Amino acid sequence: MFETVVIVDESAAKMAHFTDDLECCVAGVCSQERDLKTFHEGLKQDMKLMKQSVDMLPKDMRKDVLRQRKEEKDVEQAEKVMTGASVDR
Repeated sequence: MFETVVIVDESAAKMAHFTDDLECCVAGVCSQERDLKTFHEGLKQDMKLMKQSVDMLPKDMRKDVLRQRKEEKDVEQAEKVMTGASVDR
């Protein structure tokens, strides 16, 4: 009978440890997804602000300036994504 109690206690301890590990993994994944979503929302916000600043320019300058700033912003954001990807790994 004593052996049965020890085996049950060991099984319960292993199950509790497994459950804790699983919860940590799920929490980590949720945290990473939340961080990634926040990062992408920040990129979208940057583009939105850039477009708003271009809209304040005279109409005849907007198209060229928007194209130039968009290209610059795309390069900048690509660098941020690469930096973020290399940090995560």
